[in-house]
Amino acid sequence: MKSKFCCFLIILFQQSLAFSEIHCNLPQTQSEKISVQEAIIEDYGIYETNAGEKMAAPNVTTGYNTVVYGTQLIQETTLIPLTRGTSFGFRYLLKGSPTGATVPITIKVEHPPITNPNTHKTIQVSSWTDGAWIGKSNWDSGWQFDENWEEVPGTYTISVIYKDRVLATKSFTVKRI
Repeated sequence: MKSKFCCFLIILFQQSLAFSEIHCNLPQTQSEKISVQEAIIEDYGIYETNAGEKMAAPNVTTGYNTVVYGTQLIQETTLIPLTRGTSFGFRYLLKGSPTGATVPITIKVEHPPITNPNTHKTIQVSSWTDGAWIGKSNWDSGWQFDENWEEVPGTYTISVIYKDRVLATKSFTVKRI
C-alpha cells in the first residue's frame, strides 16, 4: 500500500538566508523510508549572495533572516574579515535515501555574545529550522553581517543537525583585517 509524503520546504539561510518553497508528493513504500547517513562539506568560506526580502526569525541576533536566491563561493577560507555584508558558511551534500527527498534539519551557529540594541537581547547561539535535500548540494548553513552592531570578532561555529545528530560542522575565525 502506498502513501503520500507531503512536504513543505523552507530553506533558510541565517542572516543572508536562502529561501525557497517546494511542495512535493513523494510516494513512500516500506522500502522507501527516509534515511540520512551523513553530510559531506563540499566547499566553505566567503560567498557572494543574492539577497531578497527579510523574514521574522526569533532565534537569531537581528530577529530576522534575509531571503537569498543564490550563492557563489568567492574564497575558500576559515579566516573571515569582519565587514558588514560579508557572507560565510559552507555547502554540503546530504547522503541518504531516497535521493531527492527533503528532511527537516536545524542550523546552529555558536558565536561570541551579540546584543541587539533594539531588543537588548544578547545571543550566543543562533538557530533555525530548515530543509535539506538528500543526494543534492545544500546551502543553508551560513552567516552574514547585516548590521554594524553584529560585527563581533571571534569564533563562529556552524553545524547542520538532523534528529539531534550533528552531521556537519565548521568553525570560522572572524576578525578585523
